[in-house]
Formats: sequence, structure tokens, C-alpha cells
Amino acid sequence: YPPIYHYTLTALLHHPEPHIAVAWLNLGYLALFVLSGAWIAFQLGGILPCVVALLALGLSPPIVSLHREVFPDISLAAWIALAYALILRSSNFKIRRLSIGIGLCTALALLSKWSAVVYLLAGVASGFRDPERRRNLALACLSAAALCAPWYLINGFSVLPRVWTSMNLGAGEGDPAFLTLENWLYYPYFFTRCYGG
Repeated sequence: YPPIYHYTLTALLHHPEPHIAVAWLNLGYLALFVLSGAWIAFQLGGILPCVVALLALGLSPPIVSLHREVFPDISLAAWIALAYALILRSSNFKIRRLSIGIGLCTALALLSKWSAVVYLLAGVASGFRDPERRRNLALACLSAAALCAPWYLINGFSVLPRVWTSMNLGAGEGDPAFLTLENWLYYPYFFTRCYGG
């Protein structure tokens, strides 16, 4: 995996109680995720959706249960949520300085897990409306690429085979195979089971 989550985790493992250090690291990422989700809800609908988002995200069983797991997706989700909050705040790449912030969040998401690209495609598409937004989108993409390029250029060739292997591990564990409809519907079914009866 890319380094952001694991390097912050490695520094904490020298703590006399590493399981507590992991919980604190994850708590920071979960707080960033919950607050970013609430900020998105506030921008879209005001204070009531913001409070609902805080409660729904902050008390969500899957999110609460992950706070003690060594899991880079927590970092990935936090940076992506903040990137989308900034995309909304910037009126879809209309404000240049916020676009640079989007690029920084994108880089941190990509340095958490390579699949960040997939989750950010809708946000990127929102930046194609007019020339000013396209310039700011290009600036955000260049910022992200400049920050990510060193790690991916050095490690890319060794990471690609491992990524392919990890994408197919689930099928061996009984999960749906990669690139199947069942795989794409896995998480919606998972959340339905968590929140359903």
C-alpha cells in the first residue's frame, strides 16, 4: 500500500500499548471523515442535514467498529470526504486556492490507497464546465500528481502485481470475484445488513 497510513502507523507501533496508538490514529481519521461528511451536508442543506450527518456517520456501526482495525481505507475515506467538501466549497473548482487544497487532499488519498482515483472521478467531472474551472482542475490534478509521483514512480512496478493479487483475494475468501456485479453491490448489501434488521 502507499505510505501515508502505514508510515503514521509505524511511528505509533513503538508505543508501549500499540493497540491504543492505532485506535488514536484511526480516531483522528474517523473524526476527519465525520466532520467532512457533516460539512458536505451543511453545504448542501444547512444545519439540520449537518446534524443528521454528524449523528449518522459518528454513530454508524461499521464506522465505530473500524476504529481499532489497522485499515488504510479509513484514511482513504477521510481524505476523499475532505476533497469532496472542498469541491463543493470551491463551487466545483471555481476558486483557485481551494482547488490547490483539493489537489493536496487528492494526493493524500492517493498516498493512502491507489483506488482513490475511482472515488474522485465524479468530483473531477464537475470541473469541466468552463475554462476557468478546467484550469483550476488542471492545477489540482498537477498538484496531486507532483506530490504522488515520487512514491508511485519508485514503487509502481512492484505494487502493480500486488494490487492485482489483492483485488482477487476476496474470491478466495468467499467474497464476490473482482469485476462482477456482485462485487459492485457488495458494500450496498453490507450497509443494508448493518442498518437493517
